Amino acid sequence: MVTEIIEERTPIPEKACIDQHYPDISGVDKFFGSWSLAKGLRHRVIEETGLPISFGLSVN
Repeated sequence: MVTEIIEERTPIPEKACIDQHYPDISGVDKFFGSWSLAKGLRHRVIEETGLPISFGLSVN
């Protein structure tokens, strides 16, 4: 379920293993803001699955 949520909302989802994803959200700052997108994904995952989730953002 988590993978589906991330794949729906990010342009380039990358799944590293069962519990780690590295979605490339380059360029979304112009439209949504990286922080807002990540925060929204986290909220949706928690709400729909009940699973705890953390995230980190970094520049490349």
